[in-house]
Amino acid sequence: MRILIADRNQLVNRLVRMKLEKWGHAVDIAPTGSAAREALKLNSYRMVIMDWGLEGTDAPDLCRYIRSLDKISYTYVMFFSERTDHDGIMEAFEAGADDFMPKPLNPQLLMLRMKTGERVLTLEDELRMTSSYDTSTGLITYTTFRSFFATVMAGARRHESAGTVLFATLSNYAALSDAHGNIAASKMMIEIAKVTSDTIRSSDMLAKVADDQFCLLLPQTASANLPIVIIHLNKSLQEASVRVGEVNLLPQIDVSYVTYPIGKRTSEEVLAVENRTHMGRIDEVAEAFAAEADEG
Repeated sequence: MRILIADRNQLVNRLVRMKLEKWGHAVDIAPTGSAAREALKLNSYRMVIMDWGLEGTDAPDLCRYIRSLDKISYTYVMFFSERTDHDGIMEAFEAGADDFMPKPLNPQLLMLRMKTGERVLTLEDELRMTSSYDTSTGLITYTTFRSFFATVMAGARRHESAGTVLFATLSNYAALSDAHGNIAASKMMIEIAKVTSDTIRSSDMLAKVADDQFCLLLPQTASANLPIVIIHLNKSLQEASVRVGEVNLLPQIDVSYVTYPIGKRTSEEVLAVENRTHMGRIDEVAEAFAAEADEG
């Protein structure tokens, strides 16, 4: 874990750094408030250990600065100070601190506080992963997809290239759920996700949109190239099935698509339902495309 120590006392810095590095952490030192701000701006630290009296800023301000940074991962902040009065400790926590450890250095106490911080960060990472991925299929959520798509579309606009987002809806999801239970319908979605993931290119991205719907990002794939994608995908999806007792359940999948970019529209506007072109059931669409290819 990468850790920043922000303390004006060089002896304290050396002692704490020695302990942390012994425990396997990478450590940077910032003896002033401005140095700490610069380090925080340039690097991603999972933990910051700071003293109260920093030249150029006070610790609560630095803590608030940390919380204002738009970082993907959470930064655990531990105050390490000779100041132990109630008002000071409360001010630290109100500014966003996670822990407070009194000086002088107690290696055993530091180790215990580090373990506490690591547990908090591990739980935070697990929560972040859970919120980014659909737990049943392992695919990214639509919220995560939309954030990523905004970047993809900006790149497509910059490089004047076209791409497609294909939406696949399990149209018999409700029927499967009513006749065989929600577990059967959910298992069908898992099977579709598995088969599709094994079929697509490494540059493509599959996401879970809703209980009954996926979307597939196809970078640098114009609508004119969709037939070959649909034919290939339909062939793979024929392997998707769920067995309930003596019954072998099969999916019925409707497909629609939208190409991007669209003029000056934002990524959210592009993904809106009204912009999608509905194609119909994928097996029928694939059959029609295959027939056209044979005639050509």
